[in-house]
Amino acid sequence: LFPYTTLFRSVQSTRAGNYDQAVANFNLALQLEPRSAKFLNNRGFVYAAKHAFEAALADFEAAILLDPAFAGAYNNRGLIFMARHEYERARCDFARALELDPAMPLAHLNGAFVAAALGHYDAALEHLDLAIARDPALANAWHNRGFVYTALGEFERALADYDRELSLRPNHAAGWYDRGFVELCLGNTAGALANLDRALEIKPDMADAWYLRGDIHRGRGNRAQ
Repeated sequence: LFPYTTLFRSVQSTRAGNYDQAVANFNLALQLEPRSAKFLNNRGFVYAAKHAFEAALADFEAAILLDPAFAGAYNNRGLIFMARHEYERARCDFARALELDPAMPLAHLNGAFVAAALGHYDAALEHLDLAIARDPALANAWHNRGFVYTALGEFERALADYDRELSLRPNHAAGWYDRGFVELCLGNTAGALANLDRALEIKPDMADAWYLRGDIHRGRGNRAQ
């Protein structure tokens, strides 16, 4: 009972952003159950949130050694490799996670990011299609598929995906910014400005939005704006 009480407290601390307290609680849990792959994986997740990537990697690898069928640990280790721009190693971990748990939407989402980073847009779309099929409320999947469609020049499809994303999380500034960029690509400067203005209402310090907004006004000859 006691390790799981400690686990509950650790999860609460993590959600509250109290990462040091979460690590301390996981340390106590692991003293009581040192061979718990679940506890190691969860502590690794907190280390990753703290950007202590080496410590996180050590925990994920230890979890995998204890439980080689732990799909979540492979997914989380892949995130560390992704953060370090080791995309091929990340791709292999996400693929292994999906072999173990084909219904894991986040592994598809992460696999899509790596595929896009490697320029494999068809593979990225395949991952994102599967992520959306498994979890239609996964806003990041709609957003990222919109990004891939934008990279491919399929702007109408990108707009549709951003619309779906923003119906799920209407206060996501990056979604409004990216949607505005697509409107600009389609030649709709008024629509682009409306989207950028919405992004800036949500996140007034979004430098990219201010820059693109200024660039549009410059092109219109409105240099004061």
